[in-house]
Amino acid sequence: MAVAAGLAALLFAQSYDLSVANVSAPGSGNVGSPLTVSVGISVPGGASGVTVTLIFQPAVAFNAAGSSAGCFANAATGDSSTTVTCPATGVASVSVNLTPRVAGALNVVAGVIGNEADPLMSNNSGRQTISIAPGATPSPTSTASSPTPTNSPTNSTPTGTKTPTPSATFTKTQTPTLTPTPTPTTSAPGFAVYDALLRAPRCVGGGTVCDSGSLLNSRGTVAGGAEPNQPNTIDSCTDGSHGTYQVDPSVERIRISSLSPGAVLTAGQPAQVDVTVFSPANGGYNVYLFATGAAQPPSGQPFAWTYIGSLTPATSSTGSFQTLSASYSLPSGTAQAIRANFVPPGGAIAQPCTAGVNDDHDDLVFAVSDPAAPTPTATPTATPTFTPSATPTPSPTATWTSTLTPTPTLTPTATASRTSTATPTRTPTAAAGTPTLTPTRTRTTTPTRTPTKSPTSTRTSTRTITPTATPTPIPGTTTFTDNFDRPDSTVLGNGWVEVSGDLSIAGQRLQTGSAATDYLAVQPVLVGTTQTVSADFASSGNGVAPTFGVVLRYQDIGNYYRVYRTTGGTSVLRISRIVNGAETVLKSVSVTNPTANVFFHLEGRVTGTTLTVALDGADKGTVADSTFVSGATGLVIHSGGGATPAHQADNFRATLQ
Repeated sequence: MAVAAGLAALLFAQSYDLSVANVSAPGSGNVGSPLTVSVGISVPGGASGVTVTLIFQPAVAFNAAGSSAGCFANAATGDSSTTVTCPATGVASVSVNLTPRVAGALNVVAGVIGNEADPLMSNNSGRQTISIAPGATPSPTSTASSPTPTNSPTNSTPTGTKTPTPSATFTKTQTPTLTPTPTPTTSAPGFAVYDALLRAPRCVGGGTVCDSGSLLNSRGTVAGGAEPNQPNTIDSCTDGSHGTYQVDPSVERIRISSLSPGAVLTAGQPAQVDVTVFSPANGGYNVYLFATGAAQPPSGQPFAWTYIGSLTPATSSTGSFQTLSASYSLPSGTAQAIRANFVPPGGAIAQPCTAGVNDDHDDLVFAVSDPAAPTPTATPTATPTFTPSATPTPSPTATWTSTLTPTPTLTPTATASRTSTATPTRTPTAAAGTPTLTPTRTRTTTPTRTPTKSPTSTRTSTRTITPTATPTPIPGTTTFTDNFDRPDSTVLGNGWVEVSGDLSIAGQRLQTGSAATDYLAVQPVLVGTTQTVSADFASSGNGVAPTFGVVLRYQDIGNYYRVYRTTGGTSVLRISRIVNGAETVLKSVSVTNPTANVFFHLEGRVTGTTLTVALDGADKGTVADSTFVSGATGLVIHSGGGATPAHQADNFRATLQ
């Protein structure tokens, strides 16, 4: 790894800070009707080979007519996403014309890269979400602006952040003011939509979980990205608007879930609330939690908030996205709300609404089953139109048991020195229950694989992977796939940046060269906090101990997580941390050597501080580490040279929040 440190010094000898200034798109559209997405970029003079890459999920039809000159689509019809690449040297923006093919949320992630090294990748991407429905008319264009660069996680994500993560955070979306309409737009089960009547995110219908997703990102009207529909409180309690997004404090996300296995949220039963915040560098900020059983009190009656406890993020030298958890017993009532009040040092304690210039108050409204509740006699006469906003950060569904640590740990993914999810040790006494702090949980997923390919004339590789259906996109989640099904070339395309070694496409697969070195390629646009990254690999021979792996939360050539398989005399799975070019093995699990020229499936996952390695669909090892909160993704093969130096990879897949 000393070589990697030397390469890093060489790469940064000449570098340019490229950034995405904004992503502009209509707030809504309809299936079959073309629309245009524009990406504004900032490119210093001297930067060369500048390209803008856009990922659309689910897949769309790319229209060359109406797009900037030179733009082309990398993905074929039928893929789960469409990737469009546009040359952008010497221009301030590019535009892509497309036709939506699927109703629902169309997630757009845009990123900019160049030939030279970029010292600050946290501002290289932006995100928008377009609501697509048959028969709808596109709404006025809104613009997502990139947050001021900080050493924080990306948001976003995925996920995620750029998400929950910390510094490579995805950009915020300024959502136009919403008004009630007779027919609401729905979201995925377990995810909230903005309710213009209640003036806060709301999950319609009962369930086991309710998640605000990215609807609470940022705070008030701070610089670097205003909070969509701020202040997002049912009683119009306003936020302070001092400071800058991802520099100063903000509540990013609220998620509530039933602690009774398989049971819906029920009055009198325990529930867990997970609050994701951006905690500034100086620390000392507290989250105060309040609950009400009547999110819609009778006319003339005040909102009755009950204090349920406080949470304290861990101190970070650079600021970080963190997810904090507590449990409480749900009160009576069928329409409930939970509030997170993030108060800086010196702020008022245990007050649901405070007036500090940095205070952030956010509510989440959710349905609860209450057998003792009387039958309602009235219902709201109108529900809101939902315009989703991006999530830099991980977004669990109703069937997951994970929580996101944006940076959004954006989040936010997603990030200099990062601090991960905090697990406070004190248990405050609350009037309505004692919160129990719990660590961020991990999720397990089943890898999606593509069908077997026929080997080329120069390879005898075989595989036994069974194809599965493409999962329905989750709001705020970005999934990128690359099967390398394109002509042979030494240029990878499709948004790839080769950091080390000289990879090529041969026989519709990725292939290393003959040199004994690391072959490392990353997707700098794919930045997030919660990440699931996988690929198929084939060793042409194990005699010189090649290794095969995926890269998580990549910062630069000398700083990232490496989840990989070694071969030869030491055949193990490893989870490693690379810091300043030096490797620290965090977890090692013995496995047998792979069969030469037979593909195996390797997956690496990171959720919060938990990293997992899986081989051929089975989890093999897990370890906790909090060094990196967010970053980009990629893959890496180390060739030892020798008689069989060229190894292969295929079917790369990255899902981020």
